[in-house]
Amino acid sequence: MTEAPLIQVVELVKHFPVRAGISAKLLRKKPLYVHAVDGVSFDVKSKETFAVVGESGSGKSTLGLTILRLTKPTSGKILFEGQAISSLPERQLRKLRKDMQIVFQDPSSSLDPRKRIIDSVAEPLRAGGEKKDRSEVKIIVAEALRAVGLSESQMNQLPHQFSGGQRQRISIARAIIQRPKFIVLDEPTSSLDASVQSQILLLLQQLQSEFNLSYLLITHNMSVARYMADRIGVMYVGKLVEIGSNTDIIEKPLHPYTQLLLSSVLEPSADTKLKHSEEEGEIPSPVKPPEGCRFNTRCPYAKERCFTIDPELRQLETAHFVACHFAEEVQSLRRNS
Repeated sequence: MTEAPLIQVVELVKHFPVRAGISAKLLRKKPLYVHAVDGVSFDVKSKETFAVVGESGSGKSTLGLTILRLTKPTSGKILFEGQAISSLPERQLRKLRKDMQIVFQDPSSSLDPRKRIIDSVAEPLRAGGEKKDRSEVKIIVAEALRAVGLSESQMNQLPHQFSGGQRQRISIARAIIQRPKFIVLDEPTSSLDASVQSQILLLLQQLQSEFNLSYLLITHNMSVARYMADRIGVMYVGKLVEIGSNTDIIEKPLHPYTQLLLSSVLEPSADTKLKHSEEEGEIPSPVKPPEGCRFNTRCPYAKERCFTIDPELRQLETAHFVACHFAEEVQSLRRNS
């Protein structure tokens, strides 16, 4: 029998209301919403890395925060080990926090500059209500620091005494201290120097193997996704437009947006010749996304249907899904280019 996914996301929606000005209120205009996440469905298997890739403003970080219930979903379902957590009250949700953690993009802002490292790393223990004396906490923190390549002798220092890469290691130590099953990695290397990024990614892979972790990796960088992920989901203006294995997404992209992302980071070759307009444009506003396919304002293959009908994710190849009306045609044109 196939093992059930660790995380299941079903038609997840997160809309944020836009504050209306005085004139809009007086005119009683229809309220506006930021369509940050708009009907997203996927799963994350045990010990798997599922990467969500897209440009800034596509809704990736909001997706991660909503799955962890750090922000409340507007609608849809989130299941953790088969248990629906979408509407769990905070008291019950708190019990699951030890199994679901997050590593934020910027360790400088996610670590309290006034707290010593031992207190920052031990924070999840206190938040989870674990009653341990100082000596027990010291042992657990020391073990977590060693796991991320730091020394227990550094636990009484303050964040400013560490480099950016070391601070991110501290953030990772805090995330693993309770031995979670699932961690959201929200752009974990984008604020680091290029020379340090590969070290952090390698560390995350080592920890995944050692502690049997599942990752939701949020990144704008296709190269990072290619290095880390088992499967990749491509997100655009609140929607997943393509899902597939690492190999399928990198070597056989089906959606024009995926091809656009790849063409900007991967070296061109006979297999990656892509057709794009010279004016690639910018991601549209999530407050008023385009009708039909949301990529139609930038897509060189867009036809009349693309401006009126929103394409659904459909399986085009084994375990390879795409939301594009003309994916077969695009694929054929790409092969012949």
